[in-house]
Amino acid sequence: MGATATIASAAPAQHVPVSVFNPIITGPPPIALPANCPAFLSTPDWSLDFTSGNAVGYGTENKNGDWGGGTAEGQAALTTSDGTVQYSGHATLWFGEGNNAGGQTEQVFTLTFNGSGIAGNIDIHANDQQATNNAGTPTASGSNISVTCS
Repeated sequence: MGATATIASAAPAQHVPVSVFNPIITGPPPIALPANCPAFLSTPDWSLDFTSGNAVGYGTENKNGDWGGGTAEGQAALTTSDGTVQYSGHATLWFGEGNNAGGQTEQVFTLTFNGSGIAGNIDIHANDQQATNNAGTPTASGSNISVTCS
């Protein structure tokens, strides 16, 4: 699971189509799922996409490096590869990334999706941070992902 959007050379902040962030995530998740979740969630054959909503992208670049990211929220659908909507609900996504001229990098994202569908309700919460120092050595790396089906 991972955010797939990049806002290149955006103005300091600008509204962008929420579809810029699609797919928000795709399967399979890098965690074991609860037994009561539908089996298709353990496959690579699904995606979570915004269907409507609001989004803002931002970016800046100068002699010290570049930084960018975005925030999006709205209605979303979790669909299987055949286009069937399995769950629909509300998603919120925030991500940021940057690097300085010396080579230090950081990437972070946070996702929340609350939906209902074929097997009841689903809640997906994920956040991730990856960072390196100027030598490219990882200095922070961590993911926190949970999926609840009820």
